[in-house]
Amino acid sequence: MRRAAARVAAIACLSCAACRESTAPEAPATPPIARCLERSGDVRGHAARDLVWNPLERGAALSAGDWVRTGRGSSATIGFSSGEMLAVAEASTIVVHGPSEDATTREFSGRVVVVGGVVRGAVRSGGGTRTIVVESTEGRQLRFTPRDASGFDYRVTASEDGRLEVAVTRGAAEIVAADGSRRTLAAGEVGDV
Repeated sequence: MRRAAARVAAIACLSCAACRESTAPEAPATPPIARCLERSGDVRGHAARDLVWNPLERGAALSAGDWVRTGRGSSATIGFSSGEMLAVAEASTIVVHGPSEDATTREFSGRVVVVGGVVRGAVRSGGGTRTIVVESTEGRQLRFTPRDASGFDYRVTASEDGRLEVAVTRGAAEIVAADGSRRTLAAGEVGDV
């Protein structure tokens, strides 16, 4: 009886090993384009192909298509590898993308879809032209570029109908829509897109 049980166990082990060897290799992970620099409260994320929200820890790498969601009274700061930083306010959801390339300047920038809530950011020139691209769930895409070397701070609020309210809180920014229309906002000015 013991020999029979041992044979069954051995066959099961060999079968499992054979199954592991015959499965397709896992797809390589996409390279990170951003990191969670700071978090407070209930901050969760999920990969582009995943549907399960997991706690997003400080230092966690984010790849293109990854989602970040903050709960009530929670916040997160996301830093893009291209240098931009984004503060995700409470009860907000974003999807990180990037890098986005500007066809005219060949400059790369971070790109984020604001699904809901409020995000705040800062773009510093740092000797070159830094930009960030913000997109709504309706596909409205805006490229924010500093008007001078000091850069700018901004706030974007996503409405339920897919519109974005943009406010510049420091400095001045040129905002270019996907259709090529341009608008400059200075500190204290607000615009709907």
